[in-house]
Amino acid sequence: MLDSEEEQDQLIREFLLECSDGIDKLDRELASLAQDPTNIEALSGVFRTFHTIKGTAGFLAFPQLASIAHAAERLSVGLRNGNLALNTGRAVALRQIVDTLRLILSSIGTARTEGDLDCERLLEDLGRLQQPD
Repeated sequence: MLDSEEEQDQLIREFLLECSDGIDKLDRELASLAQDPTNIEALSGVFRTFHTIKGTAGFLAFPQLASIAHAAERLSVGLRNGNLALNTGRAVALRQIVDTLRLILSSIGTARTEGDLDCERLLEDLGRLQQPD
């Protein structure tokens, strides 16, 4: 555990900055995937961003954020490995994930909590979208 609240606040600020950069990168990668759904570099970048958010959110005890990033990570693994195709439903879900992450991160930035956003439907959709067509 961190020694002080100040250290924890600093770590959270750094996490939020890293997430902001990652989500900006996700936007670019998703735009690239709209042009070429098989772009392995973009698919790998999507995976890495979700993986990073998941790990750090878990460490910082933001379970909802970690859960969404984990489900997104599993979906991106299937896309990256070619087990799943990036169809319209999956592309829409990836955009919803980005929007949801932004909302949760905004709440963390202002209130140091994940807020009260209900993400059960999104998580259910992500579970369904991880199944092969």
